[in-house]
Amino acid sequence: MLFRSDTTTTSTNYIQKMRLTFTAKENCPYIIRYNTEVYTSNKRRQVSTRVQIDDTETVHESNVIPSIEGANGWGSFSGEYIKTFTEGEHYIDLDFKANGSSVSTRRSRIVVTEITLGN
Repeated sequence: MLFRSDTTTTSTNYIQKMRLTFTAKENCPYIIRYNTEVYTSNKRRQVSTRVQIDDTETVHESNVIPSIEGANGWGSFSGEYIKTFTEGEHYIDLDFKANGSSVSTRRSRIVVTEITLGN
């Protein structure tokens, strides 16, 4: 899933940038890949980012300073995580929040791929 448009907030509580919902097979491993670009209106402030599975399991959480060269730069973060899910519907959220300034995200992506095991 790709979410291209900018989302901006000044909230100091996490807000959801995007959610991917999918149906998992029983006892099947999946690789989750995620990335987004982040921006802050103040070069001394951080953007907090988080990726959660089913609103309970946090698999990524970090504070990013997008640009040390000035307030007009975008930075990025990405990661991957392997998980074996229970059978049924699951969702993965990419969240972000401000730390004292206006922050934005864009070009966000979450991809979930079933891992096929050999013989």
